[in-house]
Amino acid sequence: MGGDEFVLLVERLSPEELGRRINQFRDMVRATGRRICGEDVLDASFGAAFYPENGENPEALLAYADQQMYRRKAEQKAGVLQMERRQIGA
Repeated sequence: MGGDEFVLLVERLSPEELGRRINQFRDMVRATGRRICGEDVLDASFGAAFYPENGENPEALLAYADQQMYRRKAEQKAGVLQMERRQIGA
């Protein structure tokens, strides 16, 4: 979709299986960053949409998945900030 956004169309995948695959892919991305740079410098955020529950046309499905991705990205950043605050005693 963009410079750092990708769309995958997957048929007949349950939400549970999708969650497992997303975790595997995120772990792979993070491990690659550690292996190449020696530290955690890469991460990935994912959004998903299911037809027809989250939309009945491509535009609605992409919009829903995009919302989910940005929500998760914000949650991940908030978690990192909270962890950093605890580490410095704030």
